[in-house]
Amino acid sequence: MLSPVCHELLAFFVAALLTGVAVKIMDDYVDEESDLLSNRPNLCHRYGRDITVYGFWSLLAAAAIELPTATGLFAAAYAVGMAFRDTSIYLSRLSNLGEGTLSIAFSILVAGFSTTAVALSLMAAIQLWDDWLDEGRPLINVVVASGCVGLALLVDGALASMVLFAYAVLFAMERWCRPCTS
Repeated sequence: MLSPVCHELLAFFVAALLTGVAVKIMDDYVDEESDLLSNRPNLCHRYGRDITVYGFWSLLAAAAIELPTATGLFAAAYAVGMAFRDTSIYLSRLSNLGEGTLSIAFSILVAGFSTTAVALSLMAAIQLWDDWLDEGRPLINVVVASGCVGLALLVDGALASMVLFAYAVLFAMERWCRPCTS
């Protein structure tokens, strides 16, 4: 039987991993056309848009395991994704800033301030890291990302560590599972 601490860490990890799958599928769904044009790997292009159903199931399972973690990470990923987009008005009649702010408020309400702070810090770090890695953005992205990770570790080291571990697993799987191009 697992100790309460191990059980909590495992719940953080599994919820973060499953939420990461949902976020990856959502991101690939939204970016399918641009990824195709720039020849970047995309799950929706590779497996069809029906893969989004697995994203919903993945998020649902994450929420059942650890609701605050799943809510915080998904809302933060949405808010950070909105922050890196051009200003637009969406179906909600809100701008990307409005939708991002609303998702952060929802996260604070459901997951609490510290979980939301950890999630926002880590999602910003991951976005900056991915932009540096995939698009060759300036090295300052890595420096700022490191600061975001440090902040997350200070706020809640256990949650931040498990989210980073889940991200590392997803990152490795994404890179390992890419089709060979030769």
